[in-house]
This record gives sequence, C-alpha cells and structure tokens, in this order.
Amino acid sequence: MEASLLLEGRGLRRAFPSRRARKAVRALRGADLQVRAGEVVALLGPNGSGKTTLLHCLLGIVEPEEGEALLFGAPPGRGDGLRRTGFLPEEDPPWGKLKGREILEFTALLHGMDRAAARRRAGELLGELGLSGAGERKFRGYSKGMARRLGLASALVHDPDLLVLDEPTAGLDPLGSALVLEKLLALKERGKGILLASHVFREVEALADRVVVLSRGLVAAQGPAAQVLADPEVWELRVRGLDPAGRERLEGLAARLGEVLRSGPALRGLDEVLRRYSLEDQAP
Repeated sequence: MEASLLLEGRGLRRAFPSRRARKAVRALRGADLQVRAGEVVALLGPNGSGKTTLLHCLLGIVEPEEGEALLFGAPPGRGDGLRRTGFLPEEDPPWGKLKGREILEFTALLHGMDRAAARRRAGELLGELGLSGAGERKFRGYSKGMARRLGLASALVHDPDLLVLDEPTAGLDPLGSALVLEKLLALKERGKGILLASHVFREVEALADRVVVLSRGLVAAQGPAAQVLADPEVWELRVRGLDPAGRERLEGLAARLGEVLRSGPALRGLDEVLRRYSLEDQAP
C-alpha cells in the first residue's frame, strides 16, 4: 500500500519585482514536488534557485501566481494541514529577550496545549536537542547552532506529521549536527514526512530517500537519492571489519572477509550534483 501523500505542489510559478532589473525575477517556473508519510525529501539547489520560495508556496506563506499547493489534501489555508505541520525557516525569529524555555512554552500554548503540558513538552525537547542547560538563557545570547536547535524544537513542539526544514543544520558544529540528524532519523522511523532544503552532503546522504534538484525555478532532476547523487564513472566499495591483508584484496574478498556497508557508484558532492543538473543555459 502506497504511503499517504502529505504535501504536493503542482506547476508552481511565482515572480517578484526586482529593484535592479526592469523585468520581474521569476523564482519558480512550474515546479512540482511531493512528500509522503515516512519519507525524507531533500531539496537541493544553488542560491537563488527558488528553494525558499518553493517552501513558502507549499505552506501558503507566499501565494503562487499559477499552480496548486496541497497540504494534507487541501490548500494550505484550509483544513488542519498547518496544525499538522512543523516549519523551521531559514532565518531565526527575533525572539530577543525571551528565554529558550519561554519560547517553547509559548509555541506550545499557541498549538492549544495547557500550561502544564506546554511546560512538560518544552523540557522534553530541550533535553532531546542538547539545550537543557540553556533553557533559562535569553535567546539573544544563543549561538547560531543553539538557535537552530531551538528552532527545530519549536517546529516539533506539537508533534507534527510533516516537517518542512530550511537548512536545519546551518551553523551547527559536528556534535550538534549529529544530534539533529539522529532526531530526524527517529522521526522518519515514526512515519513522519520530512522536506528539507540543504547544502550539507552528509545530511542529505544520511536522511534523504528522494532528492529534488531545483535550478532557476525548475525541477532539473528528481529521484531516489542513490540515483540522483550517483557518479556512474566511479565505483565505491565500503567495508567494515577487514584486517590490512584483507584490504589489499578488497574487491574480490570483501563479502567473505567483512560486512559490506556499501557497494555502488560513488556519491557526488552536492556542488557536483548542482553543476550536473544546472539549467544555466536554458532560455529564461
């Protein structure tokens, strides 16, 4: 049975006025995208490709000029789709003097929790995202990485069925990134749908089931992550448990001497993927 469709965009188009150019800047030129329950979709693209505009159109923050966005089967402003969605924007909100715990409790109250439940949920998320010691600190004193983790906690406070994340690990150190990836993998295992815009290869490789590459407002490529990221000219074999002698005979003896973790085309870096699927030469 096919997993339920949580989010869908069909033929989305959007342009914005430009101060520098006489013509409007076309951010989206007919983009399509789908996210299903239990699926992680990574949205890739260079700066200016339309990623954030696409996320905003899908959530109803920006109205598309053409096309249709459906959130849990209905337009974003109707039904309970937004209540079942958690959103982490690219820019952190200006929470200023509010403390981390206060921010989470306030967000929980907005989602209809009573004060006791909001307080309890805030404590849980602060612990899960490594912020237990920062709950009583003012947001303006948070580092970039701490602010991103608190933003993710805010998106998770109401236990949504769908997460839309714009650069979730931006500014995080390796430990913080690992903590966030572990949390997102656990949510995927629980059947949550996740759409994330990212420039971080490790994040995409670890999480994504499907990859959508956006270039100049159009979907340049999409498909299973292993297919879109693959470099067919390089074959990679990753093995655990071999001694030095075994490593010398890697190809022929890998399956017998150790646990093969991966055997297939090497994965391209995200910069290579974007160059490969670039639509730079396509007419406007």
